[in-house]
Amino acid sequence: MSFVVTATQMRAIESTMIHDWGMPSAVLMETAGKAVAEQLFQQKASKTVVVVCGAGNNGGDGAVCARYALAQGKLVTVLLVADASTATIDTALYLDLYRKCGGQTIDVKTSNDVDATESHIQQADVIVDALFGTGLNRPVTGIQQQMIFQMNQATTHCIAVDLPSGLCADTGAVFGSCVQADETVTLGFAKPAVVGSPGFTYCGDVVIADIGIPSLVARKHNVTTSVFGKRDVAQRLPVFSPRAHKSMRGHMLVCGGSTGKWGAANMAAMSGFRTGAGIVTLANHRQKQDIDMTPDPVMTFDIDTTTRPSREIIELCFYNKQALVLGPGMATDSNTAKFVFDVLQMTSLPTVIDADALNHLASNVEIVHDCTSPVVLTPHPKEASKLLGVSVETIEADRIKSVRELASRSGAIVILKGARTVVCDEKGGVTINTTGGLALAVAGSGDVLAGMIGGLLAQGLNAIDAARVAVYLHGAAADSMQCDVGVVATDIAAAVPEIIQSIKTCHND
Repeated sequence: MSFVVTATQMRAIESTMIHDWGMPSAVLMETAGKAVAEQLFQQKASKTVVVVCGAGNNGGDGAVCARYALAQGKLVTVLLVADASTATIDTALYLDLYRKCGGQTIDVKTSNDVDATESHIQQADVIVDALFGTGLNRPVTGIQQQMIFQMNQATTHCIAVDLPSGLCADTGAVFGSCVQADETVTLGFAKPAVVGSPGFTYCGDVVIADIGIPSLVARKHNVTTSVFGKRDVAQRLPVFSPRAHKSMRGHMLVCGGSTGKWGAANMAAMSGFRTGAGIVTLANHRQKQDIDMTPDPVMTFDIDTTTRPSREIIELCFYNKQALVLGPGMATDSNTAKFVFDVLQMTSLPTVIDADALNHLASNVEIVHDCTSPVVLTPHPKEASKLLGVSVETIEADRIKSVRELASRSGAIVILKGARTVVCDEKGGVTINTTGGLALAVAGSGDVLAGMIGGLLAQGLNAIDAARVAVYLHGAAADSMQCDVGVVATDIAAAVPEIIQSIKTCHND
């Protein structure tokens, strides 16, 4: 897993490198700017380069990049959107060095100056955005806002330094105006805005540039957010002997489904199989014509949650199972709500709580703390808003903060679904998932994910690994569709086995 750091953490990490370990700050800036330049050189059409610099250290990174581009024979212009006297020491050093190497600088101090830069920007092959970095914490106004507008009006390829100017590094919120980059070279470690939602939509392709800061420095500063990648998945996928039989691969139980919503439970059940579970049982109460609609390999157990089944029936339902998925398509009546609480008090199975089972918990999510087995909650933003008693807008304004709050309140592992799904363990460690896209924005995709988590739990993965791996595979399966329109949830589930096999093959190679 690769670390994701906040603006405050990045400043502390750099301070350790500079003040405790003795690395000159100018060396860090030189390394950072060179990394941006190397990415710039990947562009085939990059003869004419405009670098838009601010007075802060982000502008210094841009000045270093400009000098390297100049050395490569590029036609380079630096637009300094600030009073040069306000530049940081290192930024002033590198702007001066760039000028001494023959580089052209245009000072942009007024609206008229901004207008005069339009031709430079429009004629450039590449724009490098080094206006603001992680330190921005206020609305963008004045000539800086006008310059962002100019950059966004251009059809030129835009590379952002560390993160697009105008983004809040920690939440991805836009401070009034924001550069729409084609690429972002984020320095040292990824920032929440670059890999999380909504910020990632402004970043284009993201490159995490190594600037010589070891990961142990991030550990020293208790960084607890990361990105979960293909290698992490490969290391955690279940492995069985060639002689394994179905029982060894685990028996998953799904409790869900009700009139008009049988499909949700069916999809969760089949997704358990698609992810590798050996046996799947679907527990609910159906008439004969409904049972005939159950997918062929799925076994059934008759239990009517709307009558609040006895403890004996519930225990019989649990017998010889290794994992439980509770909620897809579940009824919403009061007896079913009582059934959910009964199950949580009784079960020793690792449990995934999804859909209407989450809504039943909205009045008392703290009860999950009392569960004797691991629990995974899988809310989308609206369900999370009910569980936390806040608005959806509050949830989405800071998804990492929200998922941590819900994990703390419930004592569970929490998956906050949506663009760039985030997973939080019981101690507040967060992983951001970068797979998946619009293909997941379809009814039933959440039921598929719940079944996938249950399938991995049934095979013996611990709860946090099952949650992270399932979320990654779920998104990767959607990505494999290679289209945003016309995908249905069962398509995603059907693509999972091939994704798993491809990851295993690549890891073995």
